[in-house]
Amino acid sequence: MANDKYIVKSLGTIGSAFFGSFRTLREVQRRTIPPIRSGKDVLVASATASGKTEAIVAPLISRTLDGTARGLPRIRVLLTAPTRALVNDLAARIEPPLTRLGLSCGRQTSDHRDKSKEPFVLITTPESFDSMLVRDARLEAGRVTDHLLAGVSAVFIDEAHLFDGTARGDQMSWLLGRLRRLRQLNADGGSSDAKRLQVCAASATISDPGGLAYRLLGTDAVAVQVPGLRQIDVFGNSAAPDWFPLESSITIENLRDRLGIVTFTNFLEQAERRIWQALSSGDDDRMRKALVFVPSRKLSDELSTHLNSTLPLHRDLKVLPHHGSLAQGVRENSERTFSSTRDAVLVATTTLEVGVDIGDVDLVVLVGSPPGTRSLLQRIGRAGRRIGRTRVLALPRTGIELAAIASMLISARDGILEPEGYARRWSVFVQQAASFVAQGRPRGRRRSDLLDLAQDVWPEKGRGTPDEIVDRLLDAEYLVEGRGRLAIGEHWADFFDVGGPGMHANFGSSSGGIPVVDANTGEVVAHVAQRPSEDREIALGGQRWDLQAIDGELLLKPKGAGPVRDSFQYAARRGPTDLEYAVHVRRGLGHGEDDAPLINSPRGWIWLHFGGSAYQTLLCHLLPGLSPTAGLAGVAVKGIPSDGELNQLATDRDELRVAVEEHFEELERLLAVGPYQRYLTKHCRQRVVTGLFDLPSFQDWLKTRRVREIAPDDPCSKYICTALVERR
Repeated sequence: MANDKYIVKSLGTIGSAFFGSFRTLREVQRRTIPPIRSGKDVLVASATASGKTEAIVAPLISRTLDGTARGLPRIRVLLTAPTRALVNDLAARIEPPLTRLGLSCGRQTSDHRDKSKEPFVLITTPESFDSMLVRDARLEAGRVTDHLLAGVSAVFIDEAHLFDGTARGDQMSWLLGRLRRLRQLNADGGSSDAKRLQVCAASATISDPGGLAYRLLGTDAVAVQVPGLRQIDVFGNSAAPDWFPLESSITIENLRDRLGIVTFTNFLEQAERRIWQALSSGDDDRMRKALVFVPSRKLSDELSTHLNSTLPLHRDLKVLPHHGSLAQGVRENSERTFSSTRDAVLVATTTLEVGVDIGDVDLVVLVGSPPGTRSLLQRIGRAGRRIGRTRVLALPRTGIELAAIASMLISARDGILEPEGYARRWSVFVQQAASFVAQGRPRGRRRSDLLDLAQDVWPEKGRGTPDEIVDRLLDAEYLVEGRGRLAIGEHWADFFDVGGPGMHANFGSSSGGIPVVDANTGEVVAHVAQRPSEDREIALGGQRWDLQAIDGELLLKPKGAGPVRDSFQYAARRGPTDLEYAVHVRRGLGHGEDDAPLINSPRGWIWLHFGGSAYQTLLCHLLPGLSPTAGLAGVAVKGIPSDGELNQLATDRDELRVAVEEHFEELERLLAVGPYQRYLTKHCRQRVVTGLFDLPSFQDWLKTRRVREIAPDDPCSKYICTALVERR
């Protein structure tokens, strides 16, 4: 392998701008720069804060500059990130070295509109990328002669794990396919260079880098995987509060016994006490900042408000809120204040799970349990960059959460990520058909153009599925056809507001809701889904307020410190339990892969299947003696199945397929099929659900279930019975 000096020198002036005069590279940079510089499409899997972004962006820019006139205003490199906050974060990291090189950098989101400046590097989201493809063609006499993105020769996809097995990930594959076709068409006309589009991506949490590289970047893509995990230190339970390293000798059972449950009774007081114990342990200079992850916006309001009235009594700590219903300005202020303040606690939902730069974090607190190991790694990866070890305080609220988080922490320590399933979400083709046809305005698109694109992106024998979907869209007049060209129908023209933001997203969206206004400043601080029934005292964003409803707004007047009495109700619903989470519960409770325990609980017989919400839904339809039970969704049901019943089901593939197809609408809500699923034919919808459900895996799972009664004093029985009682 070439030495650092040679690798940096191969980048020319780009090397010194990105890596400085010392020219010492990290391992991921040594292994990533040469293949990207040679023109390969590369997916990089490496730990958080390991230098992935620079390892990819620097050689992409270096290669793009080969033979390119710097002074020509043209977007040459496109960087994509899943959120606007990450776009801003990328810009803050990339703009300084680009400025030193005399190259321009811009952002294109709903907050920043720099595309008209045609910067050399443009950073955007998938939705804005989609919008630019539709809106930014250059026409002469009604024909496309050029396009804003026709000069793009390299694309970088950040946080690629968020595009793995999701509708947005499928959308990204289609956007790249459209960009390749756009470049080729313009290259034929002489307005774009003929160099092949180079696409690279990065993530810290990918179970199958090679598979994702193939699906997202293309058949010739390669994966560079650089192992490297920081030491994880865990804070012990309240009986013996102290830090201990998560060494290889510690088993899941050992760890479970050393963590403690924070019960729903007096939860805020217990959580505050444990957080302060962790922050005040050992050397205070090493424990200044904590990032607290909570599972809901309501709990973010309640806990941040409670901590704001109690933690400053111990130390001069700022307590800050962060969740999706808070106004953008409030969230950004929390990020800036946390980054610049020596002593601070930031209470966030998943809004801060991915890598927005909020500075040094000494402690990550996990209230409840993340949905899986990837999510856990993203959260705890925010801490320990300064000292090279990650410190974690786990605050599970039930035995189920305790079991799950113990299993996830062991998997994180060992670098084990469960494989992601993959099946095509044809709902994305519906959205892309609308977007691609709109891009062809004013002349529209030939049907063959749309089908050729589908074959490029998702090859299949013949054109059965795309043809079937296009016929359905034409029959319903969502698309119309005339003179051999497809155009957007009247209904879709109104629904999508063609060219507007509604056309370009593959995730569900909701309206902003009722504005909540600070009476002192007049600023909107949040949006909520429903109006409270009466004026009252309320917790929001780390503060106590007096609430009044006035003329369509909710007016807040600041109130002094005190106990949390109430908080807003948000529209978010509890999501389904994934199979991965249920498996972690099983492992955490000490059961093997085949175990399916039966417990005689105060509510009657409870069967722990550990299969997740989708498997549970189908089982309850197939075996009418089983029924869901509150508090154990996706983990257990009421009733007593037999090994014989389960084995009989496992042997009849046709019966299972018929059951999935019969109940496909219910399963759609559990399998993240994408927001445009309803536009598909019934047959296509059933096919998508069957693929995502993965019948062969379900059959294998059924075959291994061993239903066995366990004793009342078994730890599993204790934890399950606790979960049935302590819910909120």
